[in-house]
Amino acid sequence: MPSPKSGTKVPSADPKEPKTATVGTGGKTSTVKAKSTSAKSEKPGSTEVGKMKPQEAKKSGATEQAKPEEKKPTIEAKWSKGEVAPNHNGAFPPATPPTDTVPEECKAKMLVTTTEVPDGTPASITVHHHGGSRVGTIDKLEVKGGKVVVEGTGEEPEWIFEAKHQPWKPYATPFFYFHVAVSYKGLQATTPKDPKKQEAECLRAIYWHTCVADLRADANDGLTTGAEMAEIAGIMVKNKHHKVLQQGFNQRSVAVNLWGSVVRNSYAYHQASHGDIVDRKTGAQLNAGNKNPPTNKVGNWRSVVCLGNTNFGDAEVSQKANVPSAPRYLAYLDTCVAGWEPSFANAFLNRGTRNVIAFRMYIPDDAARQMARDFYKKWCGTHKCNPDKIPAVFFEAGAPHYGSMRPVLFGQGGGAIKSPAMQAAEAVVKAISSAVKSIADLFK
Repeated sequence: MPSPKSGTKVPSADPKEPKTATVGTGGKTSTVKAKSTSAKSEKPGSTEVGKMKPQEAKKSGATEQAKPEEKKPTIEAKWSKGEVAPNHNGAFPPATPPTDTVPEECKAKMLVTTTEVPDGTPASITVHHHGGSRVGTIDKLEVKGGKVVVEGTGEEPEWIFEAKHQPWKPYATPFFYFHVAVSYKGLQATTPKDPKKQEAECLRAIYWHTCVADLRADANDGLTTGAEMAEIAGIMVKNKHHKVLQQGFNQRSVAVNLWGSVVRNSYAYHQASHGDIVDRKTGAQLNAGNKNPPTNKVGNWRSVVCLGNTNFGDAEVSQKANVPSAPRYLAYLDTCVAGWEPSFANAFLNRGTRNVIAFRMYIPDDAARQMARDFYKKWCGTHKCNPDKIPAVFFEAGAPHYGSMRPVLFGQGGGAIKSPAMQAAEAVVKAISSAVKSIADLFK
């Protein structure tokens, strides 16, 4: 486009007519007439030499109008906050178990602003782990009033973490970004994705744990599950970016979907309550006599945990409609005989839980709480809930309790705590094997 100070040549309407030119003067443009070099005179009634007829001037555009510069569309994107908890109950009991109204701390808005984009232009958003893997997509978006909003509602889109999005995989870097694409001239934007450089502008998924107690058992049977729940939650929450739901059950009968509402979307789940062994068909309790651990054949018996008079075991964990998800890394069942046989633990593992801690014996309340205390202080305090450290911490914390509880770890790196004599023998074997290997290496 010519500058205000430049002149623009205007072609003559007729080759025989004298030329005209536009001259810029101080930012203004005017048209001047050049003298004719022709000696031929015009007939009466003709236009003056060097002038165009009005209609000719109109057609030729005696002075060209400068076209305004086209504005380019722009787009900007960011999260409304820096961290969110995964979806959980907003109140208890929840409005629609196993789900509930989503609390505000679980919502992160995607704020996308645009310029020079027509209203009604379609848009879409994809959410990614900071390493690049896509975890979700939000469609049916549009531009309206310079913002990307949900079609029909005009609300800015929100992101809510569920277990299926794997918010803690890998566990140490729960950071996410989003990418927005607008169907207009290739317009797109991506929020910051490197937590090492721009952590505050990435979205962090909070580590969400659940601790459960049976308050009826405390009142009727003298257990201390409520105090244990509070103590374990207190250890876990000392870590930054960790939150714990403490849920005490005080009902005689507990629906599976009510239990499932507090289990869902958790990183680690701890339950302190009674446990039992019951018949799969009749629900009758196993009569173990004076044997502890019970020596009965497994047959039709199954291990369960109890809330009030309700049993929860493999059949209940497997109800996906009532238990939307299982704990991601750990289910610690601090109850009697929940690990006597493996069906309950296997149900958690089949739903995606990495490890389950349980016991093969009827256990004393004080010793059970002491082991739980030792385990969580080491796992949470020292190792910051690193799931890879669960086996090592379990065997260390559980070893002193072999005689009274028979702790067992199911899942990755799992196994049962063995008698002190067997553990000592295994340690000697390992030491000898290591020494032999070292000697053999000397001769290589």
